[in-house]
Amino acid sequence: AKRSLQPSALAMLDLDHFKQVNDNYGHSVGDDVLIKTVACLQQVLRPYDQLYRYGGEEFLIMLSNADQSGALRIAERVRMGIGQLSFAGKKDKLQVTASIGCATLQPSDDTEELVSRADTALYVAKDSGRNRVISDLDIEYTRQGNANEEPGQEPSKEASKESSGH
Repeated sequence: AKRSLQPSALAMLDLDHFKQVNDNYGHSVGDDVLIKTVACLQQVLRPYDQLYRYGGEEFLIMLSNADQSGALRIAERVRMGIGQLSFAGKKDKLQVTASIGCATLQPSDDTEELVSRADTALYVAKDSGRNRVISDLDIEYTRQGNANEEPGQEPSKEASKESSGH
């Protein structure tokens, strides 16, 4: 992507509360969730996007020819597709959701830096209530909005009110 100068992004996806799926419904249901999630991802993603299993219930998606807005659009499609999946539980139907962090490839990035920014965005998505998509550039914009704060200092009450929408 760097050599061809085409925009690219990385999405890191985590199935929300997946441990509870295994604990409450059993590992066979957890396996079914993973299998159907991958099938959903393969349906929703473009043919040239690359999907990797990164951990137990985490996936990396390399989005070729996608800038920030394109990556967010694709990630939102993925999130919505996963949210529409339904699984048979012991007594009731099980719904799963996903949190996704996106990082846009910068010219100075190496793989570790790109993955790190996607991971940070994923954790902001999880800390913000899960079942959402967050971009690394959104996080950077928010940090710049509080640029008048000293590093390591708690944001002022005014900045907190502004960032929380109150």
